Amino acid sequence: APTPQAEPPAPPPPRPLTPPGPDAPVLMPCVVDPLKDCGKQQQRRHGEGSAPPGVGTALPSHATAGGDDGEEEGLEQLWDEVSAANRAAILEPSPWAVAARKPAPRYAEAWSYLTAHCSEGFEPKLAVSGLSVGADRDKDLLVGVARTKLCGDLMHLRVLQGVWRRLAGPQAGPPMRIGAHWGTIGFQGDDPATDLRGVGLLGLVHLLLFAERATAQMNAGMVASRHVSRHFPFAVASFNFSKMAVDLLLEGKLTSICNRAGGVEGPVASLYIGAFCRFLARWERDRLRIEDFGGTLKEIAGFAAR
Repeated sequence: APTPQAEPPAPPPPRPLTPPGPDAPVLMPCVVDPLKDCGKQQQRRHGEGSAPPGVGTALPSHATAGGDDGEEEGLEQLWDEVSAANRAAILEPSPWAVAARKPAPRYAEAWSYLTAHCSEGFEPKLAVSGLSVGADRDKDLLVGVARTKLCGDLMHLRVLQGVWRRLAGPQAGPPMRIGAHWGTIGFQGDDPATDLRGVGLLGLVHLLLFAERATAQMNAGMVASRHVSRHFPFAVASFNFSKMAVDLLLEGKLTSICNRAGGVEGPVASLYIGAFCRFLARWERDRLRIEDFGGTLKEIAGFAAR
């Protein structure tokens, strides 16, 4: 017969619960402060000891006083303050919108600003033999403007919008920063910055100057650039002549005239305007097409270098 198995012993009776004594530890829930953790992550990205304003900053004195209730109230107030700051930032107009509300700058205003803020500290300096001290200094400023990239600076955006207003005409509304509409005034990409890589902000301010000093030629050129079969990108064509003028300066072909003028900005600007006007006249007179652009540019550059 099978041997009967012994039954397991009965569990001991539960111990009665007794209230904790005055010295017993108190377990607190784990609270995660999203602002504090966000601040730590920002510090790891921005370096120890630094964080963007309003994130990971020390709590105000009222947030650490008064025990748990005071800390909770302080965190809630800090959260409200950060949320209000974020809402204000969202409602604040963008730099592009701010620029649209301001008048288009004149060439002189834009040139003065850009030469004061351009990248003139680049290395190495581009030496041009024979330039006077004043002309050499002016040359560095001009090259600095040509090396300045279009960014969110308010004056940069005003200059770009000024070019749009002058070339697109008064009937055109305010443009978007990016879009195919830039092609209507002769840019080749949706973002004008991509067409400025060879001349920087100099290309834009030269267009402002052309609109001021050669208004009739600009209007006729814009019409010609939109011809059904003989069209060409007006803005990009202009940039080529800005670059041509700078190249001739750096090659020493303008040294004597720049020394007589006491600077390079005036001679380079005059050469650009004259060469671009010559191109526009040739385009209409000789019924040129886009495949003729390179040869015509080279011919005009050779004439200007004499």
